[in-house]
Amino acid sequence: MLRYAMAMLLMLGVGLAVMFFWGLTTAAPVVVTVPPGPAPMGPPATEPATESIASERADATIEVDDDDPEMVAAVAKARRTLPEFWAIFAKPQRGETDFELKVKIADENGTEYFWVTQIERAGGKIFGVIDDEPDTVKCVKLGQRVEVREADIADWQYKIDGKIYGNVTLRAMFHLMTPEEVAKDKAMFAQP
Repeated sequence: MLRYAMAMLLMLGVGLAVMFFWGLTTAAPVVVTVPPGPAPMGPPATEPATESIASERADATIEVDDDDPEMVAAVAKARRTLPEFWAIFAKPQRGETDFELKVKIADENGTEYFWVTQIERAGGKIFGVIDDEPDTVKCVKLGQRVEVREADIADWQYKIDGKIYGNVTLRAMFHLMTPEEVAKDKAMFAQP
C-alpha cells in the first residue's frame, strides 16, 4: 500500500516545517524521527542556509493514506493557487518573506517531500535549497541547491509579520492531531 508519512516539526511559537514522503509499505508503517534541536527555516539567499529561527522543536509522525480525501484536496488546492504564490513571490507588496515550496524528490530509495527555501526563478527554471534532512532519498542533502520541476510542487507558504500563509497540507492533518497540536499550529497561521 502506498502511504504518506507525515513528520511534523513543531517549532515553539515561531514557525514550522512539515515534511512528508511516500514509501511503499506492507505491514510496517514508515516512520520518520527528527531529533530535537535547531531547525533552519528559509534564510534569505545572502545568509547561510543553516541559520535557525527556532531553538527547540518536538517531533511526531502521522501516517496518512495516499487517498486521504483531505490531503488530496489540500494538494489540489495548493497546486490550484500556485499562480497566486508566484505573483506574490515576484512582487511582494505587504512585507511577504520566507517563501517556501514543498517539493517531491525521488530516487531509487523512494520518494520524499521537502520544504525548499531561497527560491529563485531564472530562465524558465525554478531553484531552491533543501530545508530538511532526508530520511529516504539519498540524492539530496540539507542545504543543497536543487532545480525544482513545477509539476513536483505539492504546497507553498510565505509569511507576513511572522504569520504563515499557505501550507494547506498541514491543515489537512488537523483531524489527525491532538487539540493542543492543532491550537499551536493554528496560532502560526495568519488565517487559522
